[in-house]
Amino acid sequence: WSATSSRENALSTTKPVIESFTFEKIAVSSLPYGYFGGGFLQTPTQTITSDIQRIDYSSDTSTLMVRGKLIIKSNEFSAIGNRDYGFFAGGDSGPGTGIVGTIGRLDYSNDYSRISPRANLETARNHHSAAGNKDYGYFGGGSNSGGTVIATIDRLDYANDTATAVDPLFDARRRLAATSTNDFGYWAGGDENPGFSSLIDRLDFSNDLAAVVVKGPLSKTRSYLTSCGTGNKDYGYIIAGQHPPTPVGVSSVDRLD
Repeated sequence: WSATSSRENALSTTKPVIESFTFEKIAVSSLPYGYFGGGFLQTPTQTITSDIQRIDYSSDTSTLMVRGKLIIKSNEFSAIGNRDYGFFAGGDSGPGTGIVGTIGRLDYSNDYSRISPRANLETARNHHSAAGNKDYGYFGGGSNSGGTVIATIDRLDYANDTATAVDPLFDARRRLAATSTNDFGYWAGGDENPGFSSLIDRLDFSNDLAAVVVKGPLSKTRSYLTSCGTGNKDYGYIIAGQHPPTPVGVSSVDRLD
């Protein structure tokens, strides 16, 4: 089992614009559509938004339009889903509310409405990441409401929308990436406050109360990285991020075999 770094020559094509200038949005996807929720509006005060915008994969040159709303305005949260629903969990709602533990469900068949509250994370958090399969979503790492970096993983059961704590990450980390196959979830990199990490933790979905197994490591220690979500049955991809000591941006892509 290994993580290898690669850089490929590829051309991207400019597609639609998001309806408003935002950053730190989080995405989930159904087969025909992609959904981008929350984040900061690019205003002088950097207002946090609850908007969810949708891209139509069959007509991806149109401006993304607002479809539904998060339960509460949020950024620095995570999301995971299956073929019918997307789940948005945790995050920072700004002054007055702060770090939240709510889990909201987006119904892909009725995406005009505000998403419905389903459960609460066992630990309210932000700067975490999510992995999952068709039956469960797992939300791991991040910072709690007191600002402490945490290792806990909460499991969401799609059958009854309940959240339960399972085995934690090997080390407490935030701003990490997650990806998964049908059988395993992987949490990679992040920062440990202080220090950046190259760790990759593997959680066995069939035995999620057992200790995670350390795999990898990444080709470089880094934080603020992202991933290709659920990957496929063979590979997961960990992308970009920041690398110490400055820190500087990283353009590499690590493949988890």
